[in-house]
Amino acid sequence: MGTRQPLWEQRQPLWDAFTTGGAASGLNPFVAQGAPTVDRWMNKPSETPITPPTITANFEPRGRIRTSGGSSEDTSSARPNLLREFVATSQSCNRILDEELSTLQSAWSAFRATCSWVTVDTFTLLNGFADYLVECETDAQWIDYIADAFEVAGGVGLLDSVLNGMAVSALVPAMSDQQLLKALKRLDQEQLAKLFESSPALANQLHLIDPVTINEWWHGLTPGGSGQQNTVVHALPQIFGNLEGIPYAARARANQIVLNRDMVGVAKRIETLRERIAWHEQQAPHNVGQNMIPNISLNHRQNDRQWLEQHDDLLARLDELTGLQTTLGELKTLSTKDFGDSTTSLVSYEFGHPPLAAIALGDMDTATQVTYNVPGMGNTTANMREWMTASNNLHESISRSDDAATVAWMDYETPPMPLPLSWNSFDVLVNQRAAVGGERLAESLRGVQAVRADDAPQLNGKAHSYGGPTLAHAITQPGVHVDNVFFVATPGMQSQITHASQLNADNVYAIRIRSTIIGLEDGIGFLPDVDGDNAAWMGRDLSKVRTTDVMAPAFGATSYGSDTGTEDVGLPTTQHGALAGHGEDGAGHYDVDTENLDNVGYALNGELDEMSPYIDKGPTPLQEGLAEVNETIQKLQYAYDEATNPFPVRLPMPEPDGSSPIPIPPVR
Repeated sequence: MGTRQPLWEQRQPLWDAFTTGGAASGLNPFVAQGAPTVDRWMNKPSETPITPPTITANFEPRGRIRTSGGSSEDTSSARPNLLREFVATSQSCNRILDEELSTLQSAWSAFRATCSWVTVDTFTLLNGFADYLVECETDAQWIDYIADAFEVAGGVGLLDSVLNGMAVSALVPAMSDQQLLKALKRLDQEQLAKLFESSPALANQLHLIDPVTINEWWHGLTPGGSGQQNTVVHALPQIFGNLEGIPYAARARANQIVLNRDMVGVAKRIETLRERIAWHEQQAPHNVGQNMIPNISLNHRQNDRQWLEQHDDLLARLDELTGLQTTLGELKTLSTKDFGDSTTSLVSYEFGHPPLAAIALGDMDTATQVTYNVPGMGNTTANMREWMTASNNLHESISRSDDAATVAWMDYETPPMPLPLSWNSFDVLVNQRAAVGGERLAESLRGVQAVRADDAPQLNGKAHSYGGPTLAHAITQPGVHVDNVFFVATPGMQSQITHASQLNADNVYAIRIRSTIIGLEDGIGFLPDVDGDNAAWMGRDLSKVRTTDVMAPAFGATSYGSDTGTEDVGLPTTQHGALAGHGEDGAGHYDVDTENLDNVGYALNGELDEMSPYIDKGPTPLQEGLAEVNETIQKLQYAYDEATNPFPVRLPMPEPDGSSPIPIPPVR
């Protein structure tokens, strides 16, 4: 077959005939039809491609300086009516600009729709125009504030420091999220401090912005020691240390700044309090403490009691502050020095009594595996070293290389231990603290997803005791997803969560060890000590709001061994606590070389065949005996009722599975 002749070559004879007089003989088909002659249909096409035009249109408005220019002690004068005339003119111009902006936006949208073949390089013109309009509106608002102030002052005598403060106030009303982020990018360190001091609500607005947006904004700032990133961290460390979406190295720097400030502040408060105590002791009544002497008057006794009460209060406050000082110092040490073989960083910090904090083992910004370790009841930053030890043991069990990170997450108020009894002793039986902590944990998990969006790590959660319902609340929130989650010795799951599929997790694991009766099987009395968990079962069986058993087959979690006790697996867990140290109390759930931590390491590293299975050890001999006694009592009660009362009020007989109304650990 021959090569097909191009169309332009086929048309060439027709064109040649036309150019040599063919028009008169009707050889030109265009002329014959009354159409104009268009030679581009006849000529050979150009061999040089025509490149579409490239559009570049950038604009960024100049930042306005809204200060008087004088020192804080200088004064200024103005005529309020003239200022308001200027404001009216400005607002009129702003409306015109707004209309022009709408026209431009519509025209640009239409152009892009019809000429999509045009290449657009960079085009910030319209966004810059919108920012320019915001600047103009802020100018008008600022001058309007100044006009009001001068009218109150009679037109004279306003300090320049007052005028400068109004510049900050003018930025606050009706500021959108994007406007706030642009202001943060544009203002210097002093202006940022003034802005957030004048409107504390902006800090809350910033925390409500999506972490993905925060992360994109952060990477639009210039880095380096004199860059915009460094400016905002040093201007507002108390905000950026806990702002989700900010890289963790920057958050750690900010939190160290705040921690150092708080340590200095607490030290000053202690010094002042000690001086007050010394002065108070000098004012002590002469016979204080001798109120039982008969010749001491009633007034003297009342003065003595008042002085003693005040003195006791001062000493109690001193104890509280010195304890807080110790906690802050411990946080400083734990977050700036290596722990075990890992570097540490303070990725979250909030001052309080005690503070809230989260300390990472490993590099959160680069780790391929990130695990949050959530504590249960009775834990605060006052015992942060203990939870750091537990987290480090977990970290070493799951880390197969140096690119893992484990977070000791003490960033919520856990319920206190039930004993000694207090007004909040039974918080562990309800879900309020789990809900509050779960919301905070959900924010943290969303933050990891935003910061590491381009190189997402394996994201995991592990919770001990009351940390279980806290973690469960977190991973049922929108926008949260984890790869693996572990519930250890949990006191039940929220009643509304009935299946593992309701949790936003790819894999759900759960363990518990045999339950024991507190006070009877602890080796305290004449009965022998029995290995087991004497706490978690009470949370499951006594709580009215956590009725879901995560170990029940119907829940759908994967169980594994923790107290098997055979030579081919790790050491068995023998108690409810996280750590026991392998001493007389055996091992806790987070002690090294335990079956529990070995299995977690296998699960997170894809070595599922190495995991040991869960073995239900059933009830202890004491529990079996109590169940038999209870059943006997019930049968005798029925027999007595039948013999003495023709219409007895019958108590429920024991269920076929042996369960009983007497509160003993369930056989499961």
